[in-house]
This record gives sequence, C-alpha cells and structure tokens, in this order.
Amino acid sequence: MSLTKMFLVTFLFTFLFIGLHRQSFSQSTSTSTDQTSPQQTVTNGSSITITGEVVCSKCYSEKGSEATGASHKECAMSCAKRGTSLAILTKDGDLYYPVTEPGKDVNALLIDHIADQVQVQGTYTDRADGTKGITIISVTPVTLNKN
Repeated sequence: MSLTKMFLVTFLFTFLFIGLHRQSFSQSTSTSTDQTSPQQTVTNGSSITITGEVVCSKCYSEKGSEATGASHKECAMSCAKRGTSLAILTKDGDLYYPVTEPGKDVNALLIDHIADQVQVQGTYTDRADGTKGITIISVTPVTLNKN
C-alpha cells in the first residue's frame, strides 16, 4: 500500500472515530492510577499507572464489550498486525491509546498482551483528537485472583 493510501486510510479512520465518539475533554482529566487508588487529576506529562485489558481500539469502538476478552483475541491480533491501534481499556471504561515517536510501531509494547490484563506505567498525553494517550514506559501482566 502506498504511503499516500496509508495516510488517507488513517485520516479517514481518525475522522470517523472522532465523529462517532466526540466527547468534550478539559485540559486535565480524572483517572485512576491503579485499581485501588482514588481518582486523581492528571495533566499532560504526568506520570501515571493504569490497569486494564489490551483491546483493539477499532473493534471496541464498534462493538463495545463484545470486543473484549479471550473470545476476541484472534480478531484483535489480526487488526493489530494490519496496523489498527491497540488500547488499554480500564475498569472505568476509559481507553488509553499508546503514543510513540513518529515512525515507531504504536502496538509493539502491547501486541503480546492482547486480551490480557496489564499494568502500564507511562506519561499521560491529551491526544489531538480528544482521546487519552500514554507514552508507555513499562507493561506488566496482571494476574487476576480467582477467589
């Protein structure tokens, strides 16, 4: 696929995504730093730790909870390999998109954890399209208690 076609596809997906999921965001956003911490205000550049499931952002935006868990892992893997951005879905329903330097694979640190619960440490970013972003420093699998 030519660079122009890839740009056009990315632009159209972003345009549609923004149109379908327009929300108003303030400069600072409340987020839970982990599963047990109370809500705290974070701003661009704040260090944060989030816990959630790695999901395909496109499938989740279209199908909601049907696009989560082990039953959707194969589809999410296929989408990620085709370039669709993965995201971390918190228990509060917030999606955090990985942010990287231009030219780097945004899915590289998450692709091995699709449909798994992870704890992600990084730096918070308000993305230009109004969504939440995280520049990932580390990704750690989370073992859920089955008690």
